[in-house]
Amino acid sequence: MNEDATTIRRRAVMTRALLRSAARLGLRREQLAAATGLALHEIAAFDCDARRLDPDDPRWGDCVLLIRLCKALEEFAAGDPVAMRTWMLEFNDDLQDVPAGMLGRPRQLADLVTYLERCRAQALGSAYPITSMLH
Repeated sequence: MNEDATTIRRRAVMTRALLRSAARLGLRREQLAAATGLALHEIAAFDCDARRLDPDDPRWGDCVLLIRLCKALEEFAAGDPVAMRTWMLEFNDDLQDVPAGMLGRPRQLADLVTYLERCRAQALGSAYPITSMLH
């Protein structure tokens, strides 16, 4: 398959964004694999730039969701990586679960993104700082 420069660039950008998002969220490779359906050898190939995400792959959507999760959480945590990782690892009363533990279950990644985006929308109409909703 002959790809144009735009597609090649898009694949490279999304692959880097996925790996950076996983790192920012404090996810191990196994957790990234569970959340996205990617195999560990595929993630290893992404790390050494031997392979890139494919927009035609059915797992592309889950990869995009993980990036959205990171972006939404980054907003809540004001870019603080410690606060982001803490949120991922601590029990959340609203979710009745630990967010990082939800990642390998069907539909849970989408539910986490929906939850954070809903909280963001509520916080924008609130006088409270967004970071106060993390705790």
